[in-house]
Amino acid sequence: MDSVKTVNSTIVAPIKGGLKFVLSVARVDGGLDNPMMDIFSKRWSGFRKDLASIYATRTGSYKLGFVAQPYCVQSDVWVMHCVCINEKGKLDLNAFRACLSSLRKSAKDEKATLHVSNILLAKFPKMSKLIEEEISANGIMVYIYEEPN
Repeated sequence: MDSVKTVNSTIVAPIKGGLKFVLSVARVDGGLDNPMMDIFSKRWSGFRKDLASIYATRTGSYKLGFVAQPYCVQSDVWVMHCVCINEKGKLDLNAFRACLSSLRKSAKDEKATLHVSNILLAKFPKMSKLIEEEISANGIMVYIYEEPN
């Protein structure tokens, strides 16, 4: 993947200029067992509340494949919640592909890059291939963060 770079740093301090989309996942049933919860909550105190409010204020568009309004943690860092985890806590591949399609369009419009943690990819290994097919293959730069221990 030419447009993928591995970064030995934490995702809560994303590198490079420009707008950064930080990938997050959400459960369709509103569960808060996000694999990024600890890392994101330590840096961004409102993360848990934002994730919970997506479900609490859901409308008819809230379903698998939905990308919620960004959680803007800085003017140039937006956490993008993708509703792609089913009721059993499993990644729904079709929903994730739909989310990536939306993210791709938004990233092209906003000239943004996508930032993903290795923790998320370890929890859901099939994400990597879809990110390559939907995002990096379409010329959008992807940064994979190797979180420090």
